[in-house]
Amino acid sequence: MSLDETELNEVILNEMLRGLDKPTLLDLVDFYVEETRRRVPGMRPLLEAGNFTDLKREAHSLKGSSRTYGASGYGEIAYRLETACKDENREEADKWLRDVEAGMERALTTLNAYVQAMPEN
Repeated sequence: MSLDETELNEVILNEMLRGLDKPTLLDLVDFYVEETRRRVPGMRPLLEAGNFTDLKREAHSLKGSSRTYGASGYGEIAYRLETACKDENREEADKWLRDVEAGMERALTTLNAYVQAMPEN
């Protein structure tokens, strides 16, 4: 099954903008982007070491933060990685981790561009 890492949940993003001013939302999205860029490179060594517990925790955090910030497609990929780790399925974990790694910049760029284009409230 192919998932689109650039799929956004516009309802969540619009709700966030209703509760925050745009500069604050941009700051929060920047934080998410920085955290994701920090988190993802550390995941591969966990898989290579067979450390499914810590990799599952990292995937869970990535899933939650992605969904919180409206990056639903990327969050779904992280969920699939989390599930593979729970099952300790190395082959599936590797597949989904490759998708997490390959899709990171596209997901983050799409989210950032969408938020940048949102109107001021």
